[in-house]
Amino acid sequence: VLAVALTRARRSLDIVTCFAPSDVDAGRLSHGTRALVDVLAETQTRAVKERTVVGEPEAMLVDLARRLEHRGITASLNHAGVIPLAATMNGRAVAIDTDDVLATGTLREALRLRPVALRQLGWHYVRVHSFELFANPDGIADRVHNILAPVAVDTEEIRLDTNA
Repeated sequence: VLAVALTRARRSLDIVTCFAPSDVDAGRLSHGTRALVDVLAETQTRAVKERTVVGEPEAMLVDLARRLEHRGITASLNHAGVIPLAATMNGRAVAIDTDDVLATGTLREALRLRPVALRQLGWHYVRVHSFELFANPDGIADRVHNILAPVAVDTEEIRLDTNA
């Protein structure tokens, strides 16, 4: 049941317990219950790491955030301690990663699993190479703007010819 819950949750999974992983004697548990304790311990460890790791955002991301805000986009640096730059507009959200995400974890996580997980949670995903961010920050800001504010079709210009 735990495996099904962990793999089928679409947006999030909230586990409510009245005990901490340290309260349980893992030697007396069945395999499934031991897995639950392991999941609780891992999430507790990650939560502590995320709260204690406070790094300064990259200067180029700060600059990109300013450029996005000039375009009417709300930007959030180090969003939830997980996304280097999040941008929202008109109910749409983009997660923006740089090459630094490749340094954390494995390549498989950075190149495949992370983008897929964010897209499944409803985010649009953009990976920006540091050189591109340095060389063409306005081009990247325009790309993000185009994702968040797609061009609306002007219905006045589309007319059906009823005489044909």
